[in-house]
Amino acid sequence: MNNQIRLPHAGLGFVHLKTMALASISAPTQQSRASKRTIIIVDDDRDTADMLALALSLEGYQAHEAYNAASALLLANEICPDVIITDIGMPEMSGIELAKGLRLTLGDKVRLIALTGHAAKTIRIESREAGFDYYVLKPISCEDLIPYIEAETFETE
Repeated sequence: MNNQIRLPHAGLGFVHLKTMALASISAPTQQSRASKRTIIIVDDDRDTADMLALALSLEGYQAHEAYNAASALLLANEICPDVIITDIGMPEMSGIELAKGLRLTLGDKVRLIALTGHAAKTIRIESREAGFDYYVLKPISCEDLIPYIEAETFETE
């Protein structure tokens, strides 16, 4: 069990451990080091937010977590991130409502990526109208998420 990160993951009322071998984590590439993008990950599932922030940090990004939309709004106004990756289905304030608020306060200066398990066409349309640049379905690997972070131009799918 040497060279492993063990993170708790709560699921269905039981505690499970997610294990990731350190040997499988690659060093940051020159491209990711050069970008130094600041990213906020927003998810009410703390394990998901923490794990994604860790993975993106290991790729060279400055990753921050927020566990609800209200905290994300405050953090975004404080650090002016380049990218915000948010879940859609969160209690109290959804990712859709968060996107609308971010567009009002930060405008087009921030790339918004919806990272969600909701595949319904109506939610995709609502996400586009709220101002998301990308709509990405879970699960997705960190490697597959990076092109959305690094894309030269924003486009809503």
